[in-house]
Amino acid sequence: MSNSDTPIKVLLRHDPKPIAAWLLDMQESTIDDVKELNVDLPTGALRIDTLLQVIFTDGCQTLLHIEIQGRRSEQPMAKRMLNYMSAIVQNDIDISDGSLCSVIIYVGKGAGRNDTGEYVVDCPLVGHTISWKYRVIRLWEIKAETLLEMDKPAFLSLIGQTYMKAPEEIIPNVIQKILEKVQDVEEQKNIFSLLISLIEDKEISKMAGKILEKTNIELLDTPFLRSVLEKGIVEGKEIGRTEGTLSAVKNDLLDLISLRFDVSLRKYRQFESQVEDIRDVHSLKSLFKEAAVAQNFDTLINMLKDVVNPSQVNPALG
Repeated sequence: MSNSDTPIKVLLRHDPKPIAAWLLDMQESTIDDVKELNVDLPTGALRIDTLLQVIFTDGCQTLLHIEIQGRRSEQPMAKRMLNYMSAIVQNDIDISDGSLCSVIIYVGKGAGRNDTGEYVVDCPLVGHTISWKYRVIRLWEIKAETLLEMDKPAFLSLIGQTYMKAPEEIIPNVIQKILEKVQDVEEQKNIFSLLISLIEDKEISKMAGKILEKTNIELLDTPFLRSVLEKGIVEGKEIGRTEGTLSAVKNDLLDLISLRFDVSLRKYRQFESQVEDIRDVHSLKSLFKEAAVAQNFDTLINMLKDVVNPSQVNPALG
């Protein structure tokens, strides 16, 4: 997966119409086209994950704003979503009816448990001063069978975050469906990478890895994925076949960064240079484990400052 590919972009690469229809709770037949928008938000605004323009068959259209969030957030998500929506509205986008729908997809068991998606700030004089709403989707509450019924590769890659009563039946079915529906080898790699990275259960991850090995070993072309699939690693609990060597751990760490975070090539090279100076394998393993669970790249940079001399950390990374 390239540095510029966030998980949501991988999901949207295949069949954006059904994904938009699912998030908007509409029939796919009502959508004519879906386009991803690249917009410049106001200075200081948080960077949004994805903004889509959804055009309906009747000529109407809406902006669909999508965020993917894990268990932890430095700022309450309700406030972050308000900031996102406000920034989008302030942007000069030519949408005649001014329609905006926001959705947050929570990844990880328990994530977003208390998020209602509806908030208000009151004033005793005029009632509601501010009110905002967005749709909340908690993947861990969805039954795996529900995504299987949708029968789309993008949905199938999310299966590891759903509730699976019989994973020994579901996982082989999911892998077979992806192989049948996605013919391009590179796209298969992307989807299987996302599938594996989102499986939290160690035994299920190991089972998926064994099935993929028998299916097509060429799909496993990075040290990180090989370690995950061979050892059943989840969230960096083990490094895999590194045997404690510095070079192997560094390679696994850099592969994981490429897989999980949407960072520019410049920042990636700067991070790579800082990691190259680390000589303590235990520090590298700790950094790897943090990279497996960190919600954003900045969190990892803060930990990097603890591992190396703060004066040696490139300020452009902070």
